[in-house]
Amino acid sequence: MKTNIHIHIVLLLSIPLIFIKYAYSQSENTKLFTGGMFIHMGYITNGRATANINGITTGLGGKLAFYTGHHFRIGSEGYSSTYNYEDGKGFYKLGWGGIVTEYYYRKNNTAFSVGLTTGGGRVQDLYLTQGHTTDRNEDTVIYEKQSVLLLTPSTSIEYLLSEKIRLACKVDYIFSPSDKDKTVIASGPRIYIGVLFSH
Repeated sequence: MKTNIHIHIVLLLSIPLIFIKYAYSQSENTKLFTGGMFIHMGYITNGRATANINGITTGLGGKLAFYTGHHFRIGSEGYSSTYNYEDGKGFYKLGWGGIVTEYYYRKNNTAFSVGLTTGGGRVQDLYLTQGHTTDRNEDTVIYEKQSVLLLTPSTSIEYLLSEKIRLACKVDYIFSPSDKDKTVIASGPRIYIGVLFSH
């Protein structure tokens, strides 16, 4: 329920951004927005003794950002990331989204940005402590499902194939500012590859 509330807030805050565009004189060739899809891979850890996460996570998602001035973009993004425990003992999944603000600079066909995403998500963490998954016998597991607050600083580079299509590479670091959520969330850097479309 809390994650749904976060998503609704993101959508409601994004709608007025369409009108912000028309209130500014744009330097980015009068573009309105840029958005697209990304795949990502990262290395995350949680530092716990039990159900310890220390490895590769993968996932996908996307973002939509509106130009709001000479060098700024603001919008929303959301992703889903999965980590599989060793020996098939379970999985850790994080679905998250938030408001992204970026400082943006373009030189010729290359653009650079630094940004921060503020938002939240939901963790589903299933870890097998006793038993195995190859029979129909009962197993003992740790299962946690919880909403978390998140901050994600990032930097990216975009190469313009044309004025409407660009390849993008982004690096971020995901963590929670909440002491309570730090025991639930697995933090770490991730790298994204995607295609953005501008209008």
